[in-house]
Amino acid sequence: MTAHASKEGSAPKTASISKEGSAPKTVSTLKEGSAPKTASMPKERSAPKMACASKERSTPKMACASKERSAPKTVCVSKEMKRYNYLCGEIEAAYHALSLKLGLSDSAMKILYSVCDNGEGCLLQSISAYTGLSKQTINSAVRKLETEGIIYLELFDAKSKKVYFTKKGRKLAERTAYRILQLEEEIFASWEKTDVEKYLQLTENYLISLREKTEEL
Repeated sequence: MTAHASKEGSAPKTASISKEGSAPKTVSTLKEGSAPKTASMPKERSAPKMACASKERSTPKMACASKERSAPKTVCVSKEMKRYNYLCGEIEAAYHALSLKLGLSDSAMKILYSVCDNGEGCLLQSISAYTGLSKQTINSAVRKLETEGIIYLELFDAKSKKVYFTKKGRKLAERTAYRILQLEEEIFASWEKTDVEKYLQLTENYLISLREKTEEL
């Protein structure tokens, strides 16, 4: 019984396990499970997607942004326009310096100037056209001057008010806004009358053209 168990129970079973259980399965696993899958993954996941992302994300968008941002810089500004812009800025700076020298802010000076230019009283809604200031800035400056006793408001009609000087305000205007008006009159008086007329006509023509171009935008 011992010999029979040795022949039928140990040797044949050991040979059978090694041939059918280990070697073939190891070869099958390598061929079907690992090698093909490892070879296919890099082709599908890396090369095509990276190439696509590079083409779609970088080149078109950068080119588009470059065209939209750089085009306005190519507009040619003539030397005449550059000179005009420079003169407008310098004139504005000169009026600002005048206001500071006379002890007033730009907005306060422009409101006093508007009342002086209109004689006795100025419509509140007209100050915007005279000064170019926003309604919010005008209302804020008017309230401040009214609080300081420089001006007062009276109803002109059901929808509008007029701005007038108080006695204190008139004295202040004589030392400030009226002096600027006097300086401007002296400048025009020093020019030839034909030059003054030409200057005013060209300025008006420019204003009309500017408004027309604004409507076309």
